[in-house]
Amino acid sequence: MHWLYTFSVWLHIIAACVLIGGMIFLVSILVPLLIRDPDLQPLRAPVMHKIGVRFRNEAWAILFILIATGFANLLFRGIGARTMASMEFWSTSFGRVLAIKLVLVGIILVMRATHDFLIGPRATHLGQTDPDNPLTIRYRNLARNMARFDLLLTFAVVVLAVWLVRGVPW
Repeated sequence: MHWLYTFSVWLHIIAACVLIGGMIFLVSILVPLLIRDPDLQPLRAPVMHKIGVRFRNEAWAILFILIATGFANLLFRGIGARTMASMEFWSTSFGRVLAIKLVLVGIILVMRATHDFLIGPRATHLGQTDPDNPLTIRYRNLARNMARFDLLLTFAVVVLAVWLVRGVPW
């Protein structure tokens, strides 16, 4: 059983690395390049759409893996439904950190769904039909800022994950 737990932790870490690496690439390299390079302006909307759809599909698969392995890792550590139903558990340091992590993951899922299925497609559609319209610019900025905030929340989840394993530093 130890090898299965080790594999689950490994898969959880690899999935987090792939997701965060992709997010950093999009936020810090691809989007700024498409915005700042005048030669790429005509390609911005179609390139963002194609890459956005591809990354969205992979990101949701990775999020599923993270959620599944996250709960599996809790079970391997002896934290199941009965433990989580106990108010005593949630009053421990581990329980409080886990609660914050789960809340942040929930916020990330809602925000990502809003970005991926509402704001992003709307920004893409507007960008393809009327790229200089103020509404288009507003949607593009909203999509970009949501992605940045998603990345910050994801970094916070990683810190909380470290605290779950290593303990809170204070």
